[in-house]
Amino acid sequence: MQKNCFLVTGARAPVALEWVRRLYAQGHDVYTCDSLVHSLAGCSAAVKAYLRLPAPALEPERFGIEVLKIIQEYHITHVLPTCEEVFYWAALWQKAQPQAQLIAPSFDKLRTYHSKYLFARLVLKFGLHAPATQHISHRETLDIKELSQKQFVLKPEFSRFATRVFIQTPPQKLIEIPQNLSIDSQNTWVLQDYIAGKHFCSYAFALKGQLKALAVYEAVFRTGQHGACYHFQQKNIPEIESINQHFIASENYHGQLALDFIQSESNGKFYLLECNPRATSGLHLLPEQAFWVDEFSGSLKPKEHQAAMLAAVMLTDGLLKNLKPKKLKLWFQAYQQAQDVIWSNQDQTPFWQQAKLYREFWQIAKQQKISILEASTYGIAWDGSNIIF
Repeated sequence: MQKNCFLVTGARAPVALEWVRRLYAQGHDVYTCDSLVHSLAGCSAAVKAYLRLPAPALEPERFGIEVLKIIQEYHITHVLPTCEEVFYWAALWQKAQPQAQLIAPSFDKLRTYHSKYLFARLVLKFGLHAPATQHISHRETLDIKELSQKQFVLKPEFSRFATRVFIQTPPQKLIEIPQNLSIDSQNTWVLQDYIAGKHFCSYAFALKGQLKALAVYEAVFRTGQHGACYHFQQKNIPEIESINQHFIASENYHGQLALDFIQSESNGKFYLLECNPRATSGLHLLPEQAFWVDEFSGSLKPKEHQAAMLAAVMLTDGLLKNLKPKKLKLWFQAYQQAQDVIWSNQDQTPFWQQAKLYREFWQIAKQQKISILEASTYGIAWDGSNIIF
């Protein structure tokens, strides 16, 4: 295999740590970057250096200047985004067209995938299933009296980790939508039919419309009621694999693709809820093979019953939510079956770095008066607005 020089972005994320370890094991030179002081991938023995950049969401112009310098100075051949910063990298590539290869879709396509409204329309265009979705750009569009008789989900058009999501499932009391909630042309929302059922996630890696790897897992242990997963149990679901193949081929997809599904308890069909055109923790379930190169043939899948977890979160949030006897038994079984994605005997520093990173998130949350979950993407999250370098 040809030796390349990779820059893995979003170094704060566990999945970025997973990527740098895999690339290093295949003999590549690996750098990583982010805007935080602390990061998981940045202190790994697998990286040659951690490069701290201006936060793209806060200082896009400085971010663009520094990125172009880094590409030249470190002779980067491939850039692999892992988190929300992918939108800023794609916008910069569209404008400046650096020599390094960006392993991600174009900015225009990324916008379509990230929009809860445009993605739902695209899904239906391909003959797949999606909840009925309405675009909301004026608060007056919300008929509270009519909504009281419906099961619905109201959420920002561009959102992450199920933050600011309102779910109404009658016959419970109608949820209260805050009067000061910003709904306008600059803060657009979507109103979707609520579908009851089991939640599943998939992570795929594709090159030029060819599916190279796929992991499917059930969303059981997660932050909040509908937030990010921190335990990943492999599932073999042919329908989800078929949907991924169809979508990737139809879109000539290039890069990482994470799809969220719900299997309706009424008809058994799989509905596509949203798309995250970036890395997710499904990567942790895949065997350690170089599926990211053109020469790799076939579609790599996890081993049967493969499970992974963020042990620190599983032992805190996961345990607190499952203290009842029946739930505790299921939690304990899940904990026993899974391996922590951070710990490595050969690369121990990132495990101990978690405390410093979580403290930095806590400090950001306090300063910005946001939740810890929102703080985890502070500086890199994108809300659909124009990006100007």
